[in-house]
Amino acid sequence: MAKDARKSREEKLEAMIRHGALTAFGLIGVLVGIGGAVSCFGLAWVIGSRASRYSTVYTPPEFTSFAGFLLFALQIVFWIAILFLVIGLLLCLFGLFGTLRYRTQVAFIRANSERRRESQRYLVGLLSSDRKDLQDVVDTLRDIADFSDKSLIEPLVYALVRENLECSIRKQVASNLQRLGWVPHNDLEAVWYLIGVGEYDKLVRFGELSVGPLVVSLRGNDRVTRESAARALGEIGDEKAIEPLTHALLEDKTSEVAEEARKALEKIGSRKTP
Repeated sequence: MAKDARKSREEKLEAMIRHGALTAFGLIGVLVGIGGAVSCFGLAWVIGSRASRYSTVYTPPEFTSFAGFLLFALQIVFWIAILFLVIGLLLCLFGLFGTLRYRTQVAFIRANSERRRESQRYLVGLLSSDRKDLQDVVDTLRDIADFSDKSLIEPLVYALVRENLECSIRKQVASNLQRLGWVPHNDLEAVWYLIGVGEYDKLVRFGELSVGPLVVSLRGNDRVTRESAARALGEIGDEKAIEPLTHALLEDKTSEVAEEARKALEKIGSRKTP
């Protein structure tokens, strides 16, 4: 996230430098063009006045040939100056237009960001409700959320530790917290977070504290989550898991989950045997 912010600042700086350089070169071209045109007019006026002075008496042949050459050169310089003037004006226009477009885009992005933050706050507030479309809420939040906004963390953590949250939604909530760089502040948050990210093998070290959340996961609607929960309960070996594992063995319609529940019960039974 810090890298993205730094890259964005660098892109903005490059755009400002590019537009400023275009405008500066354009102004230089305009000044050169105006200076060249004025100089040409001034020299032509000097030559014309000198020629008119000679015409009253006598015009030397060498002056006539030099004046003709000089006037021809002045015409070339004059049109070159006009070319500089035109190019300079175009560069100024491009630079000013680029600056205006950039500032317009920035203003639009800021306005859009404000609307996005309002939508974000509204969606985050819905996470504490019992709506049936929470999956859509979480998916939309994932698409529009500004993951540099740390105010998202508290409501997402609240949603993460809710027992009645569906497995798929908990996974998405944990993923969003991971993108925010959040770190659990206590063991219970750590247990629910590990369940959300699917790292069930790390739950064993929490022992009895992780049994309750795993039992909730064992009753969830996701087959892989139920399998993993049953396997983790077997590794922990707490007797409180016997009843929910027995229920899963007898009632779960998925054979893989039932098999994991059977293995977990066997592990717990072997530990009880002296």
